Formats: sequence, structure tokens, C-alpha cells
Amino acid sequence: MISKHSIEPVRINHGLFQFSEQVDHIKLAVIERHHLTNQLGLGIIKGLGLKSGALAMTIAHNSHNLIIAGTNDQDMLMAAKEIKKTQGGLAVIQKEKILASLPPPISGLVSK
Repeated sequence: MISKHSIEPVRINHGLFQFSEQVDHIKLAVIERHHLTNQLGLGIIKGLGLKSGALAMTIAHNSHNLIIAGTNDQDMLMAAKEIKKTQGGLAVIQKEKILASLPPPISGLVSK
């Protein structure tokens, strides 16, 4: 898959990006988790196909930072909390409920 940069209109409400099921744009956050720098990247991603909830993971070569994609802030926050609790891995959240969680015990990257 080739990633492309594009500029597209998005839904805005009170100056904030709003998810819409009709358009395949969702929120994206990348949080640095190794050096306690408080670095946070925010953006919008297109093409993931997520219609509700949030996905989070730390299995992301070359940095293994926390990456969260989601349709709403509440599910994204819950996904971040689940990843913090398991010290890495993967989490799937919908309607503030954990649907799946995979906590790889070796550096948050590898399962036994």
C-alpha cells in the first residue's frame, strides 16, 4: 500500500474535527512512550474503514509508540488506558467497552 498526502474538506463543529460515517476520515493520535517527552501527534486518517470505536497499538516499527485511531475521544481514551494497563500491545474499544486486548509481555511487542 502506498500512502499519499492529500488535502480534503472535513466536518468541523465548533472548530473541532467531527467524525462522519459517510466520509472515511477518523481521528489519529501518535503518542511517544519511551523517553517521557510528552510528544503527541494528532491528525486525520482516511481509508481505515472504521465506522465506530477505536483501535490502539504499540506494535509499530520503527518507533513502537502508541498509535490510536478512532471515531470518538471517549473510545480513544479508553484504548490508551487499556494499552497503558497492559504495557503495550493491541486494544479494540467500542462504546467504551473493551472488545479485544492483546498484551504482548515482551517489551509490549512480542507474545510468548
